[in-house]
Amino acid sequence: MSRRATTSKRKQVESDEWPPKRPKKSEKGVQLTLMNATKSTSPMDWANTVSNIDDIAPEHVLASYGIGLLGNKRPCPNKFKSSSPDRLESVRREDEMDIIELSDDEGPSCDVTCSKSRCKSNPYCLNYLGQEMWENPAYMIDKGKKAIQSSIVAQFEGDPHLRLRKDGKPVGLRNLGATCYANAFLQVWNQHRAFRSGVFQCIPSAESDESLEKSPIFQLQVTFAALCYGKATVFDPRPLVDSLRLSNTEQQDAQEFSKLFLSHLDTEFKKQEAPFLRTLITNQFEGTSVYGTRCHTCGYKSEHETKFTELEISLTKSRLEDALAESLQAEVLSGDNKWVHRLIPGNTTFRLVLHFSVQRFIFDFESMSRKKSKSNVQFPATIDMGRWIGRETPGTVDSNDAENSTEIYDLRGVLLHKGASAYHGHYEAQVYSSDDQKWYQFNDETVTETDLLPKASSKKQASSTVPDDTDDGVRSFNSKDCYCLIYARRNSEKDNFQPEMPSSSVQARIDVLDLELERRCQDYDEALGRQLDEFEASRHEKQEIYRIWQLSTLKVI
Repeated sequence: MSRRATTSKRKQVESDEWPPKRPKKSEKGVQLTLMNATKSTSPMDWANTVSNIDDIAPEHVLASYGIGLLGNKRPCPNKFKSSSPDRLESVRREDEMDIIELSDDEGPSCDVTCSKSRCKSNPYCLNYLGQEMWENPAYMIDKGKKAIQSSIVAQFEGDPHLRLRKDGKPVGLRNLGATCYANAFLQVWNQHRAFRSGVFQCIPSAESDESLEKSPIFQLQVTFAALCYGKATVFDPRPLVDSLRLSNTEQQDAQEFSKLFLSHLDTEFKKQEAPFLRTLITNQFEGTSVYGTRCHTCGYKSEHETKFTELEISLTKSRLEDALAESLQAEVLSGDNKWVHRLIPGNTTFRLVLHFSVQRFIFDFESMSRKKSKSNVQFPATIDMGRWIGRETPGTVDSNDAENSTEIYDLRGVLLHKGASAYHGHYEAQVYSSDDQKWYQFNDETVTETDLLPKASSKKQASSTVPDDTDDGVRSFNSKDCYCLIYARRNSEKDNFQPEMPSSSVQARIDVLDLELERRCQDYDEALGRQLDEFEASRHEKQEIYRIWQLSTLKVI
């Protein structure tokens, strides 16, 4: 039907009358005349004009729902109507079809009454089907990007960009099941720069690539290189754990692991040609204690020397200094222990690094089992170990010696055992980084910057170390979970540190891991970009569809 014919037909209907009336047919016909129908205000107004049930037509059924030519529902104009060329072509095609278009300027405007609440039950209004979201690019792009990112993250098993190291932050170590005790000590040793440099300079005694893979010293080099120079936030130490034949299902004693591993490294270092490497463990960790007997009567004295890499601290004393004085003081043998030569004094020398091992795990004779002691330990930020060298009464203080002491040690690490049981729990480490002069909390994969052993703020945090100030002005700390305390002689790293980079073979392993991570990030970005492009194309496609809807048109029945 042409536009002129459409206009002519429209003139037959009064502009203020809706719906248009249709010609009357025979009373015996199926349809009811529309000439007697006036503008409906109720879906059942037509019932007043029907006297015979046979005269009920499909229009009446539709009118009962407010729709059709007799219904009281009005079509609402498309609020998202587009004036694009595609839209104009669509209007032209509709004119060529036999469609009566009731334009927006004919009859009362629907824009006045069209609203989401008013048109909730109006099937002629399709303005509230979610188009407003598609018309809001910021909202849809943000919402769509989040949904797409969630899908891509699941596909890539996490966002690889989050695995990239940022701002020189220390790297965490993956917990393989029950290897947190090893992770804690590895983080402590890695922050000791002189020891780390020595590890890099050591040449593994391996005859082939296969034996090199099984070499603990080589895998330790790779681990330290990843912690120092790798681009990933977390490193998987599985090759090192496998080379040491550690079980990842059974937690071992951290102190025993430390002793055995340092002993193994000492064996490897002694095979090196460089003199300073052959004595690295000795110079850094191995102290000596001289025990002897001296007779009060004749003055006879005999001595024997023992070596140690850690000092055991009993929990019978709450302060570290008191416990140390108790363990190093002279002992008078009497009773069943009485010898001919009765007095046992001691003299001790200390190396650059001190490990104090707190005897947290005790044997309970009542239950005949091991238990963990939650006794509090107070330890200082700085300790003068000269008080225990060459003195008849270890631990005594001489003000003159204290000012000129060369045996000042600063706190550099604290190992914590979290948990109430002696058979299981979790190990963490608080370690001072000499590279940026900051303290970090190492909890396997998670590494966070922290204050120097921050103060606990609640009972729930009681296992943390709590700072305090002692009478002599030295800051001290209290902890119920500290398991090992690490001190380093002041200025020792400055005098002995020799920076060294990992070997080319070690660096090649790290480069491969970094390249794999970078490719993973690139693949992630490409996949995300493709999905976002497809989403944007789909958004425009939907806009083109609903923008050309002509819900102000009715096809003559």
